[in-house]
Amino acid sequence: METKLVELCILVAFGTLLACSIQAESQTGFVSLNCGGTGFVVDNISWISDSEFGSIASTGNATTVMPPPSANSYESPLSSMRYFPGVRSKYCYVFDSKDGVKNGSAYLIRASFWAGSSLPYQTHSPQKVNFTLLIYADIWDEVVISLPQRDREETREMNVIALGNHIDVCLAGKSSRSDIPFISSLELRPLSTSMSSIDYMLSLGGRQPMLTTRRLNFGQLSDEYIRYNADLYDRIWEPDTTGTILSTSLDVNNDSEDLIPLEVLQTAQEDNDTIVLAIPVSSEKSYPVQFIFAEISPYVHTSGQRVFDIQISVDSNLIFNLPYDIFVASGNLTYSVVVASLLEPITVNIEGTIDLTLQKHSGSTYGPLIGGLEVYQLFDGNLSMGTDDAEVSTLREIISAFPSLDSWTADPCLPYAYNWITCTNVSRPKIFTISLENYNLHGAIPNQFNSFELLTELSLGGNMLNGSIPNLGGLQDLKILDLHGNQLSGSIPDFLGDLPNLTTLNLENNNLSGEIPEKLRHKASNSTLNLSIAGNSFLCSNQSNQGFCKTSITAIEKKTSTKINKVALIGGLAGAFTLILVLVVSIVFYCKGRKQKMLVNAEFPSQQVRAIHADENGFQDNVTSLQQHTRYGGSPVRRFSYKDIISMTENLRNPIGKGAFGTVYSGLLNNKDRVAVKVLSKESWQGEKEFRSEVEFLSTTHHRNVVKLLGYCTERELVLVYEYMVNGSLSDFLHGNGKTLSLWRERLRIAVDIARGLGYLHEHCSPPIIHRDVKSNNILLDENMVGKVSDFGISKSMKEENLLTTTVRGNFGYVDPEYLKTKVVTYSIDVYAFGVVLFEILTGKPPFIRETGKHGEPLHQWARYHIDRGELSVILDPCLSADMKEESLLKVTEIAMSCVDRQGTKRPTMDEIKCKLQKALQIELSTRNTDACYSEEEAMIP
Repeated sequence: METKLVELCILVAFGTLLACSIQAESQTGFVSLNCGGTGFVVDNISWISDSEFGSIASTGNATTVMPPPSANSYESPLSSMRYFPGVRSKYCYVFDSKDGVKNGSAYLIRASFWAGSSLPYQTHSPQKVNFTLLIYADIWDEVVISLPQRDREETREMNVIALGNHIDVCLAGKSSRSDIPFISSLELRPLSTSMSSIDYMLSLGGRQPMLTTRRLNFGQLSDEYIRYNADLYDRIWEPDTTGTILSTSLDVNNDSEDLIPLEVLQTAQEDNDTIVLAIPVSSEKSYPVQFIFAEISPYVHTSGQRVFDIQISVDSNLIFNLPYDIFVASGNLTYSVVVASLLEPITVNIEGTIDLTLQKHSGSTYGPLIGGLEVYQLFDGNLSMGTDDAEVSTLREIISAFPSLDSWTADPCLPYAYNWITCTNVSRPKIFTISLENYNLHGAIPNQFNSFELLTELSLGGNMLNGSIPNLGGLQDLKILDLHGNQLSGSIPDFLGDLPNLTTLNLENNNLSGEIPEKLRHKASNSTLNLSIAGNSFLCSNQSNQGFCKTSITAIEKKTSTKINKVALIGGLAGAFTLILVLVVSIVFYCKGRKQKMLVNAEFPSQQVRAIHADENGFQDNVTSLQQHTRYGGSPVRRFSYKDIISMTENLRNPIGKGAFGTVYSGLLNNKDRVAVKVLSKESWQGEKEFRSEVEFLSTTHHRNVVKLLGYCTERELVLVYEYMVNGSLSDFLHGNGKTLSLWRERLRIAVDIARGLGYLHEHCSPPIIHRDVKSNNILLDENMVGKVSDFGISKSMKEENLLTTTVRGNFGYVDPEYLKTKVVTYSIDVYAFGVVLFEILTGKPPFIRETGKHGEPLHQWARYHIDRGELSVILDPCLSADMKEESLLKVTEIAMSCVDRQGTKRPTMDEIKCKLQKALQIELSTRNTDACYSEEEAMIP
């Protein structure tokens, strides 16, 4: 290894302008944060409380501690701490331009941690605390501190070149393998780019920080550490009082940009023969080394008098050996500093020590001498480029529009994403979803949302937004817009209908008024948009005759009296004609009623008659043909008359549920079998295509884990008649609707049922079917708690030649991110959604977690965060009884994780999932059957 020493010796006379500036006791450019402290503290350095530094303090708690013995006073910044017990992915301090940070400039960053004897919270280990420290979008280090701390604080320090006009230092949030993070002080110090270490970093490209491993002052006459104001850069020099000490009171020429403290240069360790230093290091790391020399002996005044070999060994292997003469290196001068740096870092393959030996060279009069030593650890690779710059800038503008979000700082995606966003899984990610439900946001949605290129989901539900919806026309990739539960007013803007990829628009429970834009109604009627508008009292369609549509048009009141009279005259004539027509129709119906009793409620004749957008005979012929080709036969799907529907439901008397399709009623067939009757709502402007799909697909499927369609009606309404599922949906049991599933084995059985049903659709149905709407609401339970897949309205047959869809269909929280990007229908769509359902079964939480005043995030992302940290107990539904086997839980968790893999090709098939779940169920039931995956023939309905 051909490694040379770079010798820097600047021989500018003491007393120059630079030297004068060195003497100035200035802290220009210093930022010194007393974390958790209050007020202004002076401990040779001017400290400010972190409560005066942005909004980071509002996200943590402060407490006082007894400072360490090394502290100069009880007002030390080490007499307080800030800790962060919340659920955020990270907590960030950001130094920016107001703190003097400039792109390309060099800085020393130091974080200090002092807990004293104990912490104000419980840790995983009673004698240890550990957490992760972050720099920009990367992990800086894992901080591990033994408790109680004895003498000095724990520190982490690095030299870094700013990647922009900011430097981000973060603490990762608590997890299963790490504790609640805390910090005592955080410091920013500007450095000269002409320093030896910084010059070396720039030669590497400027994106690899150097972490301080050791900084030693040899020959120190006391145990005190040296820092500012002796060191103008405020580096901290650790004393080494071992060996023979050589010292001087004379000045030492110190005009290099490294600004080594005079106190370091005036002392040294000297030996007649050998100085040996052992520096503990970690494996798989690289360590630059920097020696500080100054010939301060009055007896050395010529070359050759003090020559020694610098030898470096790693794992007992000598990797460097070079003779060195301080007098010659300093330009044949005494009392002049030499900073000697290794051009190439020392690479360590196994954990141990770097052994530095200064050995007297043959023929030398005096032995080796050393004044100081700096050992750095080179950061692993370049710092990440972080999230796309344009998207970060846009996100910052959005955050600035909502003051309650201003504590979310630093990189939004790396290394841990904000709790309320998800990002693309690439080295330089873009923001994929934003979900700010129940975040107490006020005001209108800012126009900055226009700038996101890859944003596919936006959820701002449950906030307190006031005013109208601003223009979001720039969201060309937006798939889901959820604005329910706010205080939005005014009309629905037309531009929402121009968003090309919008598949779900939820505007429920606002104060919107006026007519729904024609483009939105058209998309909804074509089943390309899932439109939800319930809970807006003054909102209507121009196809309806609701009175409030007329009263909302206030411009009529501004018409001239002449026009009003004309309108009144025309209205009077029209009213008279209508009255006559009503009388005639009434007489006709009265007469007809004497011949035949009518079961239809009086309100029905006034409603529009819905006809399917196809020839009914042709539709029936298609269903009949499908039934004839059904592989396993089964009861034929019956075509009911509207009179039959009214009769079986007692005039639609007993509603038992309501969904996007319409209202579901309880009914009785002539044989007294109970049925569920679903009537398509006229206000949904969707469902006709879904109706056709439901009839066609359920006419071909006959499996014990697929809900049975008994019949349909197209005569007057679009109606579907199903077998009655007495126990409702799986969602009812998991999400607090008065029902419970406390036994793990019961939940696991239902999971197996659904895997069987989906596996049948994918592998054993002819033709194969992709459901596309798998969710806990669509898993129904019969009287024996057997789970069945329902709702095939947006399903897709694999016999279709083109599986590339124009729009993505599905429900928020269950939609496959890969499907969002490609729009290609594959089996993995159902696998992904089933994985979300498995997480619901494990946790009892909805597919998207919403916490009032806090954050929202996808369930599987929240669960993965804890699972990766070994915190299975954190995610488990507290309603589950303790009667469960850990092995089966772990197996189901592993299956769920594999189902929601970002890459569809890495996900298992439903048949594979079924087999694994059956094995997990056998473990739970202690019935180890090696042939867990029985044939689906056993589940076919004969």
